[in-house]
Amino acid sequence: YQYDRIKASTCLQDVYTIVPEKDEIPILKACGSSLNVMGGNNGDVLDRFEKCCAYWVDLKDEDVLVKFTHDSPLIDAKHIDVVVKKFLNDTADFGFLKGFPKGMHFNMCKVGALKKLVEKITKEDRAIWNQLNETWVWYRYGFIIRCYEAPFDFSSINLEVNDMYDLERVRSIASGAGDL
Repeated sequence: YQYDRIKASTCLQDVYTIVPEKDEIPILKACGSSLNVMGGNNGDVLDRFEKCCAYWVDLKDEDVLVKFTHDSPLIDAKHIDVVVKKFLNDTADFGFLKGFPKGMHFNMCKVGALKKLVEKITKEDRAIWNQLNETWVWYRYGFIIRCYEAPFDFSSINLEVNDMYDLERVRSIASGAGDL
């Protein structure tokens, strides 16, 4: 469901699901071969992004990688397009969102900046990046960071799926049977 919503974005050229290697086959079995899946290091998300960049040998430094997390099934393609277009016209190396509902967040980085980060990053900082504190790591290494804020503060709205209660709420919203 989330993959289809992301794929509807007009500014994303390719959409890949990058997962721990142990999850690659089960996800393909569950979702079918129409899903582009790449496996990588089980405990190192940054390593998975490195493999993604290596896979696309024709990536240019100014190309952009956009990272979504698995807990955001209601992410909207129009929302993605608006933010990514702003980032494409920006000088920032890394961008993140603030004030949007939980479940509508993603971040993005320029490929060249990611390559430079991978060359410089220490083992300790890689561990911090993998604990989902990548914004701090980008800042620590002197990259230009941009925060894209929602027009209003919607951060109290939760559209993430982290447990069974969330799953049922989001299923209800997606099917049109429920509301926020």
